[in-house]
Amino acid sequence: MHEIKEQKITDLAMMLILQCHLDINYVFNMSLSELNMFAKYSYLTEKTSWETARFMGFCCLSPYSKDLEIKDLIEFPWETATQDNDKNDLERIKQLAKTIEDKSKKAEHKLD
Repeated sequence: MHEIKEQKITDLAMMLILQCHLDINYVFNMSLSELNMFAKYSYLTEKTSWETARFMGFCCLSPYSKDLEIKDLIEFPWETATQDNDKNDLERIKQLAKTIEDKSKKAEHKLD
């Protein structure tokens, strides 16, 4: 079990060095929480490349399809997460607006 964890940490360290272009001394002196943070957000280094490739594919295919949308080709995880967050934010804002409206009505009744 200990060997598997070491292998995963080593793989993560090599990814940070080779793909994210971090200094080897910096990577091997990181704490586990720093390694975790970099692993969680390492996809951002490739995000632009993936979106560019999708856009180029869309441009090549769009003359052959009238109703093709860019997300029909591929939908990335970071786009789905944003949509879920937007829905949650919208619900939270609606709830807050209702609370403010209710308090405003109560204040008006006290003045009457």
